[in-house]
This record gives sequence, structure tokens and C-alpha cells, in this order.
Amino acid sequence: MLKRNPTAPLLLRHFTAGILTAWLSVNQTIAAQEAEFEQDRLSLPLTFDTAIPEISNSRSGLEPEEIDRAVLNRLMQEIVSAPQRTASITGLEAETLEKIFISLSNARNFINIDEMQNVKAMCDTWNHSDFQGDARIREALKAHAERRQHTLTFIEGFYRNILTEIESLLSTAEKPRFSHYMNDRRRRMADAGIPSRNMNPNDLTRGAEAIHFYCRNNRTNTG
Repeated sequence: MLKRNPTAPLLLRHFTAGILTAWLSVNQTIAAQEAEFEQDRLSLPLTFDTAIPEISNSRSGLEPEEIDRAVLNRLMQEIVSAPQRTASITGLEAETLEKIFISLSNARNFINIDEMQNVKAMCDTWNHSDFQGDARIREALKAHAERRQHTLTFIEGFYRNILTEIESLLSTAEKPRFSHYMNDRRRRMADAGIPSRNMNPNDLTRGAEAIHFYCRNNRTNTG
């Protein structure tokens, strides 16, 4: 179980709690009309009684390890920007959404995907390599890929724990709806074609350009 981050901005928590609580006082007729409008406008249904197609990796720019993180970060943004819409889609209570927001906010503050550490691994390998030419480029790109995969594996495990915590906050009625929401969002995020920061170790041309750009202390003889 994650502990609340004592450094999380108190005003943000109060602001979010206020947003999530305010919509409970909205007139029921207006709320019903808005929900009906959202159902027509969104491709994601408000009732989860249809099967979700399998995730297609053919158009995905994100790595599989990145998808849950992207989905949950998007959920956190939606809780703040459109709490009533998010509640209608997920079927979660305002109090549950507030708890989820706090967990996701703490997670986002905790984890830091430092791409420059991946670049540093690439440049260190490049600067100390005994290879020349394409072999040297491949070695540097491999170092970047290995360092990045280490980060992705950590991210995947970290957000798996976040999901476990979120599921512990849900009621029996909320769990299947949230599960369906996550599966639907995973598919949509995977098919959205959002670009990943991964470097293709087999693309020597772009790899050489990246090395030339990032690795300032490269040897005079680059092969």
C-alpha cells in the first residue's frame, strides 16, 4: 500500500475534492441530460455490456509497459477537468475518484522517467567503445535500449501496484465497471499511435544522428 506523499500540494487536494463534491449538488435532471449527451458524443459507452476488441499493436507507438501509465495519467487529468463526465463513464463515486486522484498524483510525483539517463548510457558506451563504424553505433544504441528497458520494466511493475491499490478502494459494484474502463482505455491508447521515445537499435542512420546530437565528447575518429 502506497503512503500519501506529505509534500503533495494541499491546495490541489482541496481543489480536487471541491470539484468532485460540487457536482453531487447538480440538479438530477440536468445530470441525466448531460449523461445522455455524453453517451451520444463518446464512443465509449456509459453501459459496459459489450465485448472490447483485443489490443492491436500494429499502430501503437507506445511500448506495452507504457500503456497503463498513459491510461492512468489520462484518468487523473479527466478527474480534474471533467469529474462528472468521468464519474458517468467509470461509474465510480465522487469519494472513490478523489482517492484515486490522490494515489495517481502521489505516483506521478514519485516516478521520474529520466530519458537523459538513457542518453547518458548511450554516450558513455559510445565514448568508451573499442568498436568502430556501424558496430560502435550498434553498441551505443544497444546500451540505450537496455537502460530504457530497465526503466520500462520498473514503470510497469510500479503502475501494476498502483492499480492494485486503486482496486482495493473500489466497491464490489465498481470493480467490474472500472476493469472494463481500463481495458477499453488500454485498447484506445494502444491504437492511438502515440509516439514513444524508443530508439530503434537497427536504424543506424537515425542512431548516428542521435549520437552526433547528444554525445558531445565523441572521439575524433568516428570510424
